[in-house]
Amino acid sequence: MFKRNMLIPVLLSLGVLLFSGVGNDLRAQGSKLIKKGEAFPDVALKTPSQAKDKAYLGISGGATFTIKDLKAEVILVEIFDVYCLPCQKQAPLYKQLFGMIQSNPAAREQIKMIGIAVGNDEAEIKKFQDHFQIPYPIIGDQKFVLHEAIGGPPAPFAIIVRKDPGGKSALVADTHLGLNTDMQGLFKKLQSLASSGPLPVQPKK
Repeated sequence: MFKRNMLIPVLLSLGVLLFSGVGNDLRAQGSKLIKKGEAFPDVALKTPSQAKDKAYLGISGGATFTIKDLKAEVILVEIFDVYCLPCQKQAPLYKQLFGMIQSNPAAREQIKMIGIAVGNDEAEIKKFQDHFQIPYPIIGDQKFVLHEAIGGPPAPFAIIVRKDPGGKSALVADTHLGLNTDMQGLFKKLQSLASSGPLPVQPKK
């Protein structure tokens, strides 16, 4: 599978979640982790090269995009690292979730999934996608820009984003730290958020 940094499985068995790059990026220690009700950071991400990924996300043209640009009411943003053992265990489960979304006509239009690979380059991402046959787009965050903007969480970390119809706001509806095995429950939550209308914008503190 992925052989770099053979210490990772040992550390994970002790309950320590590390990114492959610079041990969970110690620069992010002490940062405030993003939470429900806050605006999702307007960080520019590299536009995927494949036409199918652009079509799925509803973006076209331009070298970069933001989560707010995606054509969906609800977006599941998966923060992960390809060398993280729980992230590898999460991959087939999220593939199952993607299938559930795509098989439902209403959900397919309202809900999108995107992976953010923290600290990984394009070759590492492609190897991960090919190995686990990931059907949704994965974007690299090799320099930890988005990762730091959301508070530097350990991986895996899922953020559910709810947009308003005009695309003026993209707010965090929920988060989940660690491996999530309840895909039925997660699918129902995504559906509920998609049909509940946009979240109120929270005042900055």
